[in-house]
Amino acid sequence: FAFKKILMRYPLAMNAVRHAQFTIQGKRRDKHRIVLRYPAKGKRKGFVLVSLVNETLMRPEGTPASHDHTHHWETDCIVDTWRTMGYDVDAVRWTNQYFLPYRPYDVVIDARANLERFAEYLKPHCRKVMHIDTCHWKFHNDAQKARLDAIEARRGIRLPTSKTLSPNRGIETADVATMLGNDFTAESYAFADTPIIRTPISSTDLWDWPNDKNWDEARKRFLWFGSAGLVHKGLDLVLEAFARMPDLHLTVCGPVSDELEFEEAYRKELYDTPNIETLGWIDIHSDDWIELTKRTGSVIYPSCSEGGGGSVITCMHAGMLPVVTRSASVDIEDFGIEIGEGTVEETMSAAQRTAQLNAGEIEQRTRAAWDYVRLHHTRASFKASYESAAKQLIAG
Repeated sequence: FAFKKILMRYPLAMNAVRHAQFTIQGKRRDKHRIVLRYPAKGKRKGFVLVSLVNETLMRPEGTPASHDHTHHWETDCIVDTWRTMGYDVDAVRWTNQYFLPYRPYDVVIDARANLERFAEYLKPHCRKVMHIDTCHWKFHNDAQKARLDAIEARRGIRLPTSKTLSPNRGIETADVATMLGNDFTAESYAFADTPIIRTPISSTDLWDWPNDKNWDEARKRFLWFGSAGLVHKGLDLVLEAFARMPDLHLTVCGPVSDELEFEEAYRKELYDTPNIETLGWIDIHSDDWIELTKRTGSVIYPSCSEGGGGSVITCMHAGMLPVVTRSASVDIEDFGIEIGEGTVEETMSAAQRTAQLNAGEIEQRTRAAWDYVRLHHTRASFKASYESAAKQLIAG
C-alpha cells in the first residue's frame, strides 16, 4: 500500500507499473491492449507515442502491409518516419482504453478519443497531434442521420446506423493536426482553430494507364466501390438513380451482404434490375478487378462525409473518372463531375452529364484525374508529405 501511495505521486511511474502488469498477465496478445515498441534508428533523441491502427504492425516480419485499406501502410510509414528521425516509438491501437503514457513522450499522435485521456499524463513540452482520417465526429454522425432520415421519407423504412463515431475532444486537445482529407474535411474541424497540416491519403496500388479502353462504351458504365456504411457512402442514392436510368449500367462492389437490412430493402435494385450488376466485395489485385476497370468509365460515390475518399482515389488510379459529392473529400479540380446534393435527382443528373461526354472528352478528363492521383496520392507522396509534417511538429 505504501509503495502504491508513493507511485501515485508520480503518474508516469504508476503507468509503467500498470503496463508491466498487462505484460505479465499475457494481455499483450490482445490488439486492443498490446503495446509495441520500436527503437530509434541511430542515436535516440526522444520518445513518440502513436495511437492509430496496429494490426499492420503485428504482422510477421517481411510480410507486406495489407492492401484492403490505406491506413495499414500509412501507419508503417508514420512509425518508420519517427524512428528514422531518432525517436523510440511506442505504438498502441486507437481503441486501446487501458494504456496510459509511462514515458516522457516528445510527440503523441492519436486518431480519435485517446488524446484527451492521455493529455493529463504528458509533459508540458509534448506535442499533442490529432491524426485526422474522418470528418469531425458530430458532422459525420449528423450527416449519416440526415441520409437515414431521407430514406425513411422516400421509402418508409428506417435502416440502422453504421460506423458512427464516438464523441471526443481530440481536435480541442491537440496542439496541431495532420489530415488525410481535403478542405471539406478540414472545414468540419475549423471551429477549434487548431492548425492542420495536410498529408494527402496514399493509395494501396498503382495501375498503368488503360490504353485499350473503349471510351465510347465506358462512358455509360459506372462503378460504386466502397466499404461498410452503405447509406453513409450513398449506395442507396446510386441504386435508386440507376433503377430510373435503364440506358446506363452500374456495377456495385462492396460488402452488401454484411448489412442485411440494407440488402433486403434494396433487393430489387441490387439483384433484379437489368442494368445493375452486384458483385459484392472485390479484391483489387484480382483479374476480375482488372477486367472490370477495362470496361468501366467512372466511379460514382455520393458519400455524405469522408476523411480522404480512399476508394475513389483507388478508382482514379485504375483509370476511372470521379463523379462525387464534395463531401467525398476528393479533389476533382476541373476534370471530375460533382454531384451537387446528396439526392437521387442530383445523382441522376451527374451520371447523365457524364454519359453525355463524348469519348474524347471523357478520356481526356480521366487521364487528367489519373495524372493527378499519380502526383498527389501515392505512397511516395505520402511519405514525403509526412516527413515534412514531422519536421514541422518537432520545430513547433
